[in-house]
Order: sequence, then structure tokens, then C-alpha cells
Amino acid sequence: MNILLSVHEGLLKEKYFPKNIIEQLEKLGYVKQNMLDRPWTEEELTDEIKDMDMCITHWQSPQITPNVLKNAGSLKFIGHCAGSVFNIICPEVYENGIKVSSVNKIMARSVAEGTLAYILASRLKLAKYTAITKNGGWKKKISDYGDMKTLYNANVLLIGFGDIAKFLYELLSPFNVMLNVYDPYIKKDTRDLYPSVNFTANLEGAIKTADIISIHASRNPKTDHLIDRARIDMIKNEALLVNTARGSIVDEAYLTEVLKTGRIYGALDVYKNEPLDPGSELRHMPNVICMPHMAGSSVVSGYAKAIINDMKNFIDGQPLEYEISAEKANMMTR
Repeated sequence: MNILLSVHEGLLKEKYFPKNIIEQLEKLGYVKQNMLDRPWTEEELTDEIKDMDMCITHWQSPQITPNVLKNAGSLKFIGHCAGSVFNIICPEVYENGIKVSSVNKIMARSVAEGTLAYILASRLKLAKYTAITKNGGWKKKISDYGDMKTLYNANVLLIGFGDIAKFLYELLSPFNVMLNVYDPYIKKDTRDLYPSVNFTANLEGAIKTADIISIHASRNPKTDHLIDRARIDMIKNEALLVNTARGSIVDEAYLTEVLKTGRIYGALDVYKNEPLDPGSELRHMPNVICMPHMAGSSVVSGYAKAIINDMKNFIDGQPLEYEISAEKANMMTR
């Protein structure tokens, strides 16, 4: 097998493809690497991919376009060592019968874990009371306990029900939450697998009653500002809005103004522009948890290993554990 590792030299490659990972790849066949300190151009990738049977991509990898495919007659498998493949491949990849895998499902479980952590930290006011204690303070009186809220029996709304939300559903189950899901693309066979979930088409009604709103929709033109001014105003007092999807799904400017009032709480892992502006008011609000887009970072060491395992599965003629279908690829974040 001829394997093309399109990840360029630098910190990303050092982190995800250390020496032991490269050695595992070399056991599968000849490995050609991008030895530049920048991503290949489309033209360079077109030259390099000739006679390659497999290609491994990552963030910042150049897209495998129709032009690239014209010179990729031997290509049979693409392994994406990250989540969404929407901006990495083109529809012609599937038309040419090329198999595609990504670590989306592994990342999803990690993001779900991070989301649960953000929810619990927000409900229990961990940031607030940690700051008080570290600054020499202590609880003043018994009434100080009053602003902490349990997750048990809370009304939770999940916007989007892809892999992340499904894993979060499992993590939330022990808390006996009342779970509502808004996802206009959900299929009946999926709904049937989750009889305890209330799948609703009434997003506004679900927002008005939710104690916790957690966003898991893919970013695409239809979800841009899905949570707009009007829907932000519908969020009830003291409710929590969690966003681990993409910043553009929310009207961030208006959300910032509402959060400034202290009426609602926020737990944000993603933003309209990243890195978040150092001067952003979100950084200084006591009712907001800000994380630097890291909800899915607890299992990064396993990404390359998962792709290598699917490469072995492909070589051995076995089903791919992390295969991404054309339909799923088209629904992923853009």
C-alpha cells in the first residue's frame, strides 16, 4: 500500500503523528509525507497523490477536489484524523467509490463529556465559588447555597441530535432529566430508538421551558443565527445556554448583551471569531464559562490510532468502524 500523509510539518503533526504512529503506518506500506512547513497547494497535492492508495488528512490539509481526483486513480481510502469531512473531500470522492473514515464519533464522545462538565460546572457555580475561595473568601451564610442548581430532573433541550447529542443523552440519563430534542432532519428509525426523548418541531416552545439549552447542530447556511435575537429573548430567567457546536449558530453580539444583564447563564466553547478577542466582554462575566474550543480534546491521542485501525480493516476487507457515508458527510459542519 502507498500511503500519503498530507499533514505538514509543525506542532499538529508532532502531536498527532509522533514517531510511534509513523512506525505503525510504515508497517502498512510505503508512507509519503508532506515535509514542508505549510499545507500543500491543490497543485502540489495533485502531484503528490499520484499512485497513492490511501490518504490521511487533518485540520489544515488541502481539500481533495475533483481536480486532485483526476490524478488519483489508485486512491481507495481517505482517513480524516479529525471530525467533519465536508471541507476536506468533494462529492466525486464517493462517486469514485473511495471509502472515507473520520474520528468524528470518537470526538463526539469527548465533546459530550465536555458538555456535561460545562453543564455541571455552571449549575453548581464552580467558577464563582472557586474564585471566592482562592481569593481568601468563604461562604457567608446558609443562603449562599441558594444559587446552586441540581441537574437532576432539569428540563434539557438539545438542538441537533447527531453523534455528540446521542452520547450526551447517555450521560444525562442517570440525572433523570426531561429531555427535549429539536432536529428537523431526524429520521423515524432514530426516533424509535429513543422512546424516552421528546422530539419536538416547536423550537420556540422548547426554548421557553428549558432550564438548559445545549447546541449540537452542524454549521451550515440553514443554521446560521438559528438562535437569533428573538429566540434568545425566549430563554427563561436563570436558564443556561451551552454552545459546543459553532459560534455562528448563535447571534453572539446579542447574546453578549443579554448575558451582561445576568438574566441567563452561558457556557461557551466556540465563538463567531476564534481565538476569542482578548477584549471580549464574555471573558469577564461571572455568569459565563468560557473555554478555548477544547470540549473534544480529552482523547486526541487516540485519533491517529483509530484511523490506522480502519486502514487495517480496509486492507483486510473488514467493515470500517468509523466510516462516513456520503449522506452523513453532507450533513456535517461546513
